[in-house]
Amino acid sequence: LFTTLKEAEDLMYQAKLIEGRKIRGTLAETLGKVLQENDYELKGHVERLMRLAKKFAKVLDFSTENRNTLIQAILLHDIGKIGISKDIIMKKTPLDDAELLIMRKHAEIGYRIAQASGEFAYLSDIILYHHEWWNGKGYPQGLKEEEIPLMSRIISILDAYDYMTHSHQDKPALTTEEALQELNLKAGSQFDPYLVQSFIQMMS
Repeated sequence: LFTTLKEAEDLMYQAKLIEGRKIRGTLAETLGKVLQENDYELKGHVERLMRLAKKFAKVLDFSTENRNTLIQAILLHDIGKIGISKDIIMKKTPLDDAELLIMRKHAEIGYRIAQASGEFAYLSDIILYHHEWWNGKGYPQGLKEEEIPLMSRIISILDAYDYMTHSHQDKPALTTEEALQELNLKAGSQFDPYLVQSFIQMMS
């Protein structure tokens, strides 16, 4: 199960030995592409998230540094899925409880990969907590409200919006309006209510 994870960690370790920030800087992109080539990510998902993130960063008046952190975090937020069995990732029917528990491990695996990298260790908490809920009912640690890193809260909203507005094997796509209504409905429970309002205004 963790063979691919080991390979990813080895890749990160090797990259630390390579001189030249430019080469190391492409590593997040390379790992992101590995996910897509293995069908772990729906095609275009990360690109769409990055477009949304760039727009949202402007709305939130982010510094260049914060904007770049958000973009890098989006590239790597699901990187832990390379340590999950492809049978589970690509399953066409709903996951059972045991499979769901395994799937949820991707946040912790992603955290470990980022920590091992050195170069992307600063993103590790963002990756670890992007499935936490505003009301404390998310995973892996049940953090709530502003205990959850800001970037994690943003990714949670963008990820949910993109998932809802694109069709999947088990569900048809919602319209923009329907997806925004759903986000509004879950503001204050799953999502940061203040960020949701800013996102809705931007998308409207």
